[in-house]
Amino acid sequence: MKTTTPSRAFPPAGLRLPGRWVVLPAAVLAGAVLGGGYGALKTPEYAATSYVIVVPAGKSDPAGRSASPRRTGGSPPTSR
Repeated sequence: MKTTTPSRAFPPAGLRLPGRWVVLPAAVLAGAVLGGGYGALKTPEYAATSYVIVVPAGKSDPAGRSASPRRTGGSPPTSR
């Protein structure tokens, strides 16, 4: 007895659906393009924090400790 299986007609390589391996490079490329576009179009915003240390001119602490730093600029302290 002769068994015959129907032959499958595969589409040409250019018309096949992409495999799973395409997902990761496509996601990396899309992220790079979208991130680069966002970085190029978004207006940059900058922030800074500064501290001032106040030491009395006439006296110094015999233990050699400095005054505690005080935050300047921005909003006033919220603790009461």
